[in-house]
Amino acid sequence: MSKPDLVVPSRDSRSIEIPLDVKYYYFMNSEPHVKLPSTKARHSLFLFSNNNQRLALFLLILSAFLARLFGIGHGLPYFLLPDEPSPHLVNTVKVLQASSLVDLATVNIGIYPRFFWYFVSPFFKAASLIGLPPGFPPGFPDTSEWFQIMGFLKQNATNILGLGRFINAVIGTATIPVVYSLGKKVYGTLTGIIAAFFLSFALLHVQYSHFFYPDILVTFFTSLAILFMLEIAKSGRASFYIASAIFAGLAIATKPHALWLLVPFLIAAIYGFRVQKKISGTAARFSGLFSKLFLGLALMAGLGLLGNPLPLVDFQRFLVESRQEMAVFSRGVLGRTAPFGFYIFPRNYISTGDILSLESLTESVGVILVFLSLAGILYALFRRQPQDLILVSFCILFYLFFERQPYKAVRQLLPIVPIMLLLAARVLADLGLKIKLRELYILGIALLVTVPSIYRVIQYDTQLSQKDTRIMAKEWIEENIPKGKKLALYAAYWSNPQVEGLHAGGYERVFIPFYIYNLEGNLDESRAEPVEYYQKEGVDYIITNSYMIAQQTSKSSRVYFPNLSQSYIEFYRSLDENYPLVKTFKPKPWGNPGPEIRIYKLKDD
Repeated sequence: MSKPDLVVPSRDSRSIEIPLDVKYYYFMNSEPHVKLPSTKARHSLFLFSNNNQRLALFLLILSAFLARLFGIGHGLPYFLLPDEPSPHLVNTVKVLQASSLVDLATVNIGIYPRFFWYFVSPFFKAASLIGLPPGFPPGFPDTSEWFQIMGFLKQNATNILGLGRFINAVIGTATIPVVYSLGKKVYGTLTGIIAAFFLSFALLHVQYSHFFYPDILVTFFTSLAILFMLEIAKSGRASFYIASAIFAGLAIATKPHALWLLVPFLIAAIYGFRVQKKISGTAARFSGLFSKLFLGLALMAGLGLLGNPLPLVDFQRFLVESRQEMAVFSRGVLGRTAPFGFYIFPRNYISTGDILSLESLTESVGVILVFLSLAGILYALFRRQPQDLILVSFCILFYLFFERQPYKAVRQLLPIVPIMLLLAARVLADLGLKIKLRELYILGIALLVTVPSIYRVIQYDTQLSQKDTRIMAKEWIEENIPKGKKLALYAAYWSNPQVEGLHAGGYERVFIPFYIYNLEGNLDESRAEPVEYYQKEGVDYIITNSYMIAQQTSKSSRVYFPNLSQSYIEFYRSLDENYPLVKTFKPKPWGNPGPEIRIYKLKDD
């Protein structure tokens, strides 16, 4: 039998009827009892009519999309980011070429996720068939050779990479209404609006929505999976188990670390089991729970294998390649290894000196929002309601897992950013209502809290619309250094002036290694070659950039790889002291992005 409606006086003395859903009380409390909903109803009554909700959500989605779309063509037709062209674009082409399960399964190596390439490849195929965007090539290379695919991609980078980035911008924007639904469903409309607003202008999410990476897709699937886990805890219905398992499985297929979704899934199942008291007989309840759990876990496992089918076709190769891949990351990576606590505090170990390279939550989400998120997590642990435990368990376990890994990159934390911001929105809304602030004032405070993030997003998008220092350096080199000269650049192609790009050529190149492993695979016992080595190789110019220098000589490298880092420090000191610096290209805070590029002359003409 449903609960009677409550009649609540509104602020203008009118009476508003609130239908009390019995499921809501099961969800918020262990036993249903009638009381005035202190959070959910009050968040929704006075400010947000249905029309206002739709208008607010529409404006948020529009602003979020514009923030992710502006500057999306940054650097094109050149490849200025690692991983965008290879492996992501190259392996998307290989998926389009695949004619069998073996071909699909053996794209790339070991444990690297594949579903991202499976997911985007139909969009690329459709665009090639119908000729969109304008000038999109009508086909893909009929060879799987890396160099030939890269040559094809360089000739068509603007359209191919532009389409990939657009897909990610759409997925990133689509996450906004998911987070709104999450907030509204468990904490009220006000929390949902604030959480969506926070995510719309979270710089880390905006940044990776601009580029062709899988992190935004796994964040989208993760948010949907948790949305349906909350429904499991609320009703225990089998359809929600299926929906949650599907999206969790797709998240795992996109990035294996989404396996941590198993924990909130099991917590949701426990609360869903408690809700279903209407089922007669303990045995029947347990039987229903186990059958739904088995179905959900089977779906996750099956979809997870969809993202990495190599074990199905060549299990031995999967084991060998997985061990090799994990061994590299377990040793750490030069300039990317940092201690516990790194993700909270900005640049305490890694530094690239560039807005395009965010390295901590405080600089990529905002100091105020990070500490508000921490307050939201503590508040949720204090309340210990089902939805709180589902959200917080995923956040904490996911964060601790990556904190303990030697390799550090803040984009790994993207899947928990929407949940963190949701908890931040909840504690802000609850605190405001506790001290009896009007909803409009609470929204004003949320806007003030987000001002630094909005400022950073505007700065970031403005930079993306400017010419990158790597392109400026390319143009200067082609105008001032005669063809035929030998240039020493980094093996990390994306960090260099793009002299190897379109309309260049005619230069000989010698690569400065970024990682140098000895025969035992020990990075620290190796040393960089001195400047004299490049002189003997006949190099005319050495071209350095701040991206590589920062990683090779950062505090992280000096602590974890002292021998190698010291050899690079000596290399750069020798350049500065003994060879003329002929040209420097510096990034600007509101202007040209990119690394600082220095061009040294080793030989007289």
